[in-house]
Amino acid sequence: MNERFLKLSQVQAMLGVSRSTVWRWTENGLKVVRVGSVTRIRESDLQAFLNRHETGVAKAEGSTPAR
Repeated sequence: MNERFLKLSQVQAMLGVSRSTVWRWTENGLKVVRVGSVTRIRESDLQAFLNRHETGVAKAEGSTPAR
């Protein structure tokens, strides 16, 4: 098991967002793992969530222009 599990506070610090923002993201598709009262976020699930919400030049380069 090489998967890294992050605490909510680690996600907050990494991305510079509030705890309520992280919880809002969980309501909008960010997966969490709960065991009893412990809540963790898989690093790969966080990356997938961020990739789904990515915008900008990098995303636009791979897309086809609208006609």
